[in-house]
Amino acid sequence: MAKFNFHIDRKCTIWVREYHEIEAEDYLQARSLMIANFRVSATDNTYTMQDVQHDTLEDMDVKENDGWPTAELINPEGYSIADNTI
Repeated sequence: MAKFNFHIDRKCTIWVREYHEIEAEDYLQARSLMIANFRVSATDNTYTMQDVQHDTLEDMDVKENDGWPTAELINPEGYSIADNTI
C-alpha cells in the first residue's frame, strides 16, 4: 500500500516577552517614561531582546479570526484541500 504525506497549518496565538532598558534618574522616573512610551507604541528605542513564551501557545478559534480559517489541510502539492470553517 502506498503512503502519502499531508500537513496541517494552524494559526495560533502566543505571548512574546520583550525586555527593555531605559535611562532615568530613579525607578519612578523610569517607570513613568516606560509607561508613556508603551502607551504610544514608542518602545523601539528601549528594546533589548525577546523570549517566546512557548507554554502560552494556543490554537486560534475561527470566531477569533473573523470567520476565516485557522487550520488548513495541505496536500502534497502544497494546496489547501480543507479548512476548519463550516
